[in-house]
Amino acid sequence: MFDVQAFVAVMQAGSFTSAARQLDVPKSTVSRRVAALEQRLGVQLLVRTTRSVRATDLGQAYFERVDGIVSDLAEAEAAITELTDAPQGSLHVTAPTTLGHLFLSSVVVRYAATYPDVRVRVHLADRMVNLVEEGFDVALRGGPMPASTLMGRRLSTTSPLLCASPDYIARRGPVTNADQLDEHDCLANDAVPWGSRWPLGPGRVLRVRPRLTSNSWEVVRDAALAGLGIALVPDLHVTADLAAGRLVQLLPGQVSHPGGLWVVYPPSRYLLPKVRTFVDFLTQAFAERPLSLPPE
Repeated sequence: MFDVQAFVAVMQAGSFTSAARQLDVPKSTVSRRVAALEQRLGVQLLVRTTRSVRATDLGQAYFERVDGIVSDLAEAEAAITELTDAPQGSLHVTAPTTLGHLFLSSVVVRYAATYPDVRVRVHLADRMVNLVEEGFDVALRGGPMPASTLMGRRLSTTSPLLCASPDYIARRGPVTNADQLDEHDCLANDAVPWGSRWPLGPGRVLRVRPRLTSNSWEVVRDAALAGLGIALVPDLHVTADLAAGRLVQLLPGQVSHPGGLWVVYPPSRYLLPKVRTFVDFLTQAFAERPLSLPPE
């Protein structure tokens, strides 16, 4: 049966490497098992090149027949595991860099100590990681719940705040309405959907021409602290700076883009114990200590 599972994983992930991550086995094992399946069936299922893999017509037809069977089997095994076994195996977790340093690292340490049979791998990246293709079980995501097939649980409600340093405002003058932003230097995160299209006012989106862009909220925040311009940043990244007076909020109440902090995971009828317990761990940890950046 593992031969069929290996083939289905390659079809779903689009490569032998991603399938190996998903199955938590060496790439060579996946290749051997698919080759064994082809030999047993007497047909070629996949066309392999150095850069890609694609299904033959027979391979596509076979995949359409067995995909649901493999999924049902995996869910049945997961249901039994959930009832009988403690969390175990490899748990692959990803999060944006700032959230990883700010919140995730302490949760992972506590989780690993509580469940010693789980091997945890943490990958921090300031990009939208594809959980299925890259073999991740859980991700932390900020902003609106992504429109995808992923399942998720909201950990908190967050909103972007327009802010700048007191020094910048003293040099460039106050901002009393959104139209004045055309005359100011702006700082933006180009990795989020609203990076340079700021939702300021009901139904209004203001397109800005950023002086500085980055895919990291840390970089955008640091630039604002240095007085380089005005930034639209999720509140959880600047709460401590606003409280300490290092940043000031501009146009309060005019940003109309509420979001959240989410823990997301691939859809499944039955969550594996390692995923279920980690999601519960995150939820409890956040309830105990809401996010905020520590004062410097």
